[in-house]
Amino acid sequence: MNIRCLSCGHTIDLDDAYSDYEGQIKCYTCQALLEVKLSDGLVRSANLYWQTVRCLSCGHRIGLDDAYRDYEGQIKCFKCNSLLEIRLSNSLIRSVNLYMQAAADLQEKEDHKPVHPKHQQGTHHKTGGVAKT
Repeated sequence: MNIRCLSCGHTIDLDDAYSDYEGQIKCYTCQALLEVKLSDGLVRSANLYWQTVRCLSCGHRIGLDDAYRDYEGQIKCFKCNSLLEIRLSNSLIRSVNLYMQAAADLQEKEDHKPVHPKHQQGTHHKTGGVAKT
């Protein structure tokens, strides 16, 4: 038995054990969850339960329910606190952009940024010259 993912259109193959089943099925292509009702090997109903958006800052999966079916705005990653600007249309993700990166993540990137030798502390004299070593 096959069922199409309502999020990405991928065909999900189901074993015959699902011929009389009511519950969730996961699409392993887009990670969306479908709430399905199957009986006698036929699909009686299928709804997109939620889908995920990956945080562009930390990679965490953010679950979205059906309330985000047609949505344009910001969502927050609760793992790293970054804000993402997303646009969904008919439950399909049209765009995801990093709106604001979490302060801790930005600080970590600043800490690892290479420092130009001219700007290192302790190398300048009062006259403005660089000390020779």
